[in-house]
Amino acid sequence: MNGPSFLAELKRRKVVRVALVYGATAFAMLEAADLIVPRLALPDWTITLLLVLVMLGFPIALALAWAFDLTPEGVRPEVPTEEAATAHAAPGVASGGRGTWVGGRTLLATGVMLALGLALGAGWFAGSSMAGSGAPSDGHRVAVLPLRDMDPDGSSAILAAGVQEDLLTRLSKIGELSIISRTSVEEYAGTSKSIPEIASELGATAIIEGGVQRAGDHVRINVQLIDGRSDEHLWAETFDRPWSMDNLFAIQSEIAERVAEALRAALSPDERARIDDRPTESEAAYELYVQARNAYQRGGAGGPQDLREAVRFAEGAIAADSSFAEAYAVLSLAHAFLFWIQADRTPARLESARAAADRAAELDPSLAEAYVAKGMYHYWGFLDYDAALAEFRRAERLNPDAFDLYQGFGSVHRRQGRMNEAIAYFRRSLENNPRTASVASTVGESLGLAGRFAEADSLHALAIRLDPTAPFYPLFRAVTVVAMGDTARARIHIEAAARLADKPEEQVRGWHQHILRLARDPLAELQVAEQAQDSIGFSDQYYLLPSALMRAEALRRLGREQEARSAYSAAVALLETWVENRPDDERAWSSLGLAYSGLGREREAVRAARRGTELLSVDREAWRGAVRADDLARVYVRFGRREAALDILEDLMDRPARTVVSPALLRLDREWDPIRADARFRALLAAPAEWSP
Repeated sequence: MNGPSFLAELKRRKVVRVALVYGATAFAMLEAADLIVPRLALPDWTITLLLVLVMLGFPIALALAWAFDLTPEGVRPEVPTEEAATAHAAPGVASGGRGTWVGGRTLLATGVMLALGLALGAGWFAGSSMAGSGAPSDGHRVAVLPLRDMDPDGSSAILAAGVQEDLLTRLSKIGELSIISRTSVEEYAGTSKSIPEIASELGATAIIEGGVQRAGDHVRINVQLIDGRSDEHLWAETFDRPWSMDNLFAIQSEIAERVAEALRAALSPDERARIDDRPTESEAAYELYVQARNAYQRGGAGGPQDLREAVRFAEGAIAADSSFAEAYAVLSLAHAFLFWIQADRTPARLESARAAADRAAELDPSLAEAYVAKGMYHYWGFLDYDAALAEFRRAERLNPDAFDLYQGFGSVHRRQGRMNEAIAYFRRSLENNPRTASVASTVGESLGLAGRFAEADSLHALAIRLDPTAPFYPLFRAVTVVAMGDTARARIHIEAAARLADKPEEQVRGWHQHILRLARDPLAELQVAEQAQDSIGFSDQYYLLPSALMRAEALRRLGREQEARSAYSAAVALLETWVENRPDDERAWSSLGLAYSGLGREREAVRAARRGTELLSVDREAWRGAVRADDLARVYVRFGRREAALDILEDLMDRPARTVVSPALLRLDREWDPIRADARFRALLAAPAEWSP
């Protein structure tokens, strides 16, 4: 079969037409599914499954189009053109004969069509996968170093920070560039390191540096683009123009275009339009927005105070410019995060997050960060994973490098218990945030939950090196290290965290007591508990521990039963009032169950601890739900309900929750002494440290 006749056969047998119709139909079906699947609350893998089925169907459709024809008389085998008359007159005559549809040439052509279809289908699938991955092609990884304030009196510092932030945002909208985050380059402000050194540490191929000065009614920005490996200047320019917000944004758009040109990154018309965006005309709004975003980013390690500051700055930016979409997006994130970390669980806080995210998307439907904020609202506010992922996918289509996008993807998958997928997303976030302590620590936490303790410890160590002043990173490292069974090293890290904490009762104290309990030092436990000045000795998203309950647990382990009962009674009184006013606080119910157990009130203890697991089950939330289940198992053990406790522990060992329950933690914790001789418990001690799905 020569080339021209083969092409003629393709046309006659309608193979090309089938391919086009199949492709158009499949595209429409996938687009419709992307909208419908989240609304039907179907799992996130539904679209992936549909894509796989479409890919597998494509070569089959091509092969069938080649081999068969749909006629008024029904489906008939196809034959080559020169044999059509014979074949139609007597279809399917002798097997393997020249005049049949299974003839040698036709079989060969069908095989070719099948191979071609498989190749095209695989290419189509790979292309679809890459389109959704957000990974740039062989493009450059660009870092924008902190821009120098060139004013002699230092009055352009906020402006310089804003220009850097805006450049990062504009460059992130260029698909062929991968942009390293601002938090990862902060340490290089005023550095004496060479460009190749910086590029090596960041994994960057190109570095942008420069300075900003506003003098009277003029603004001057000078910028240099430098090859990260050779230290060669690829492009440099100074922009000196009359001061206006319009001119400021125009300069930044020009810089983004020149960088793309110098790095030979193609700009689509849509990308060119997006980097020309003018987010606000108000200088005051712009400066307040920069401060709001910085405060929000600090909130990941600094806690509620920074987040409330982010709210204040963002609200100030909106007061100065009510159409500032980016400010609404940051405001929504700060509100939702305050709700998530239990700093403010009021409906008003959550409603503020929703309203701000909706307003951001309304003002700028092309703003990816607006949909990241909407996704975080669904996740942090309701654990509505499908709605959150739908918003994240929408943001990814607009800008794969959108602020916090892959952190959002990873966080949702982690809480779903899909730990390997979560780790993959977090590692992608780490690629763009290689020197950001909070991102390194997040990867470490996830690896720890999967029982990959050595890798986790290494990431926590990196986080501490990147930010040695934050208490959370040594705390997270202590939690990981003790799950490995190393109590001595865990104590060193948790004591370092306690020294760094401004408010230990909000940040460290409960975990400090946890480490000391596993180290079997109840006297030190009691000393930590007695340092609490408030009625709530510790509160975070996992635990709500009254000071009285912390003292009671330590006193019980010291054998001071009478003092322990008095403290348990005080804890019960506080917690009963708490759950009456906040009946949906699963942390308080679990703590109430433990407090009742200290008084020997079995029925109330089991009922309260079970209520904690009902409000937040391990199936609904893999991490905090595991903590609630662990608390219930402790209550069961205290009342001799061995089988019920072991059922829970076995279930937890089958889940990615190794920093909650691991073989080492079970071995260390005296709480499990009553069931230590049980064969089922001994089997848990012999289980692998690393979780496997």
